[in-house]
Amino acid sequence: MIHMHRSGCPPVEGRRERGHLLGDLGWEVDGSAAVITGRQRRLLLGLLMLHAPGIVPVARITTALWPGRDPEQARPAVQVQIHRLRRALPALDLPGGRIHAEPTGYALRLLALDLDVLVFRHRHHDALRAAAEGRVDRAARLLHRALDLWHGPPFGGLHPWVRDWPEVTALGELREHAVATLVDLELGLDRPAAALPALRRVLADQPDHDGLRERLAIVIDRCDRSAAVVAHRPYPARPLGTAAAPPGAAPRDPHRTPRYRGADPRLAGRPQPPAHADGDLSARRALLRAADFAERMGGHGQARDCLAAVLAATAPDHPDRARLLVRLADQRARDSGAGAAEAREAARLFTQRGDLLGTVEAELTVARIAWCRSDRATTLGALTAARRLLASRPRAGWPVPLVASLAGLLAVTRQPEAAVDQADAVLRHGERTPDDADRNRLLSNRGIARLDLGDPGGLDDCLVATAEHERLAGWVPVVFAVNAMDAAACLGDLPRYGRLLDRAHATAGTRGCPQDLRYLAAAGAWWAFWSGDRADAQRRVRRWLAHDDGHFLTDQCLHLEGRLQLWRGDRGGAAQTLERLTEQSRRGSRWHGRAYAPMLAAALAAGRSGTTRRVPALVEEAIDVIGASFLPPEIGVELPILMRAAGVPATALSRIASSPWREGAEAYLRGYHHQATKLYRTIGSRADVALCRRRMPAGSSRGG
Repeated sequence: MIHMHRSGCPPVEGRRERGHLLGDLGWEVDGSAAVITGRQRRLLLGLLMLHAPGIVPVARITTALWPGRDPEQARPAVQVQIHRLRRALPALDLPGGRIHAEPTGYALRLLALDLDVLVFRHRHHDALRAAAEGRVDRAARLLHRALDLWHGPPFGGLHPWVRDWPEVTALGELREHAVATLVDLELGLDRPAAALPALRRVLADQPDHDGLRERLAIVIDRCDRSAAVVAHRPYPARPLGTAAAPPGAAPRDPHRTPRYRGADPRLAGRPQPPAHADGDLSARRALLRAADFAERMGGHGQARDCLAAVLAATAPDHPDRARLLVRLADQRARDSGAGAAEAREAARLFTQRGDLLGTVEAELTVARIAWCRSDRATTLGALTAARRLLASRPRAGWPVPLVASLAGLLAVTRQPEAAVDQADAVLRHGERTPDDADRNRLLSNRGIARLDLGDPGGLDDCLVATAEHERLAGWVPVVFAVNAMDAAACLGDLPRYGRLLDRAHATAGTRGCPQDLRYLAAAGAWWAFWSGDRADAQRRVRRWLAHDDGHFLTDQCLHLEGRLQLWRGDRGGAAQTLERLTEQSRRGSRWHGRAYAPMLAAALAAGRSGTTRRVPALVEEAIDVIGASFLPPEIGVELPILMRAAGVPATALSRIASSPWREGAEAYLRGYHHQATKLYRTIGSRADVALCRRRMPAGSSRGG
């Protein structure tokens, strides 16, 4: 579950303040509106409310109010706006005012303050917890109360200025998640008409949201005729020229159960279930619907809790137990990296029943969990077992979701040709027709496989998958965003990497799982390094490495730690890091990781007298690991610097796929140091620009 902050401060005697932005932006004191003038100050107030009780960094305030402006240059302007906003807010005699200053930014103090956005988040969180505990009716009531706080788009009239803010996007996604969950719960309780008002309010603000339009059609179909007519009549029509029309015939609802029409004479004389079974079955269905929806919308913690509750009430010999175990294993893996025991138990049950495809799904789940835990041997063993089972059936009969999972695992275990072949069999050759979600998974997984083959089209695959999922569902899974981030970094587009990282952080705040947040924390450390803030990168990577959980990005973070230690002259620390990195590389699952250890060893050897003879072999080992793929962005200018020290010619780079990173390395090796500096600046890596200048031979001035 996502932990929500709840202020435990006692209220100031007598008076309270209220801030609201769910439909309009305003501030009240004891019911009287406070006058806050100026668009910049109003936007700043809304930004502080969105982040409350957290701190809003000065850099984020700058990008929100003055896009494209340097945060350091804009700091005085930020201070002026904060000062004016403090004067406009009454603050109820709080020492220091309503806005609290921190070394890195500013935050709203919640003492005697009610924020509608915080109340909405708390009620949504409590509703999901209630649903996970089986209290479905309470969950529905809480969601109704949460959605009643909305009176239009966030920020009201200022919405056009903030619609692209990641915080506003994430808040809108949370609202969509709440209303969709409410629909599922009310359908499970056989009260479809109760969901209509909330659905209509959301669709009035977002008339083009296909997912909610489909739910409206299902709800209308489940209502009686009078409620359906009332719901359909005021529904806002889609503008001319858009793809879909207002709801007519409803799509088939896979969860729908026939409405009770009286006793069926055909069942006379047959044994009937006990009276309490209907209630148990209703709760089970409601929990499964909530889990289904949470899985689709990225609510992995909620899905895990719902599935665990259902599984706890499922008998050992129940035919659905194996399927529930696989789903629970998948959600536990996203939450904590666990779940292997459930996946293996599911594989055993599927095997006993002779369910070949179920066994394959369980083995692929085992492989994915092992890969995320840096267990290369288990990953390859489970993947091989799954492929052997699939080989006994014609490929045209393989379910598309299994093919998507298989392609992803083949890609990350450095079998890119096989991964592309599996994905193309569905995407190009038409062996099967994937639905939109599976098609986007196939595209994203094919994208990372194409990158390993040195094909720049892999970035296009990742970006198309991301854009299509956002268009269809209204949000972007973190895994799609990070695949696109990796592709952008490999192709030398770090500014795009940073933008995608911001989007992924915004999504992870509401839909991310702990493993997503772990990945983004590592990405944040590298982004700080490439941005030139080595101190921040050092803090982030040390905090990341303090959790020794066997994560698959451990080798990447150890490599960053070693680079930073060498940068500040800590050779002893770098040597210890190399020992950890070497051990991690032996068992790690990421093939890129096998290039980091020889690179760090070469950097250490190059700085010691009498040991430089080892450097050429270490550099060649790293180049051999990279092969025909793109130069890993984590290596940067470090590779050509070591190649020059070892006397390795620039022609050794010819087997590596062409990219701005390789062009920068070749320019450096050929003595075009200013051209190399310019290329690294275009890539967006300040760290590599600084290192390139630092290692530039004295008097060098040749250009490209």
